[in-house]
Amino acid sequence: IGEVGTGAYDDFRKATATVRAMITEYGMSDKLGPMQFGHTQGGQVFLGRDLGHEQNYSDQIAYEIDQEMQRMIRDCYDRAKQLLDQHKDQVHLVAQTLLKKETLEKDEIAKLLEEGHLDESPEAQDDVKVKIQSQDLKGQANKLAFDKEALERDKDKDKDKNNEEPK
Repeated sequence: IGEVGTGAYDDFRKATATVRAMITEYGMSDKLGPMQFGHTQGGQVFLGRDLGHEQNYSDQIAYEIDQEMQRMIRDCYDRAKQLLDQHKDQVHLVAQTLLKKETLEKDEIAKLLEEGHLDESPEAQDDVKVKIQSQDLKGQANKLAFDKEALERDKDKDKDKNNEEPK
């Protein structure tokens, strides 16, 4: 948290595409107004075409579109940073809990934010249970029953050999 990394690459790519569509296709820019800029081309991409998008506006309008995109993305980015900073303690609490428990359900997040912790009851930990056996019989605890019986017979044979008198 608070570090810049490459993890947000796809988020920035999608945000840029969404903002471009908001401005050029849906007319959702206060500065440029309710107009559509460019025509989406179906089918093949030809040389000199912008991957299925034809520019039917001036370079000045293209510059204004770019400026409006930067403004909108920057405003949203600043707002997101402000919200994360404003709720920093809750963000850290959720992040730390996710390090301990890989997945949180909606109800768990609500409880975590309301109470500041999750129950550590046995019912809450039903996801994964591992039974570790003691390693008796020289590490043979995981052997099947018939293997253990054979091991016991071998041990008895070794005892008998050790009890025999040397000739």
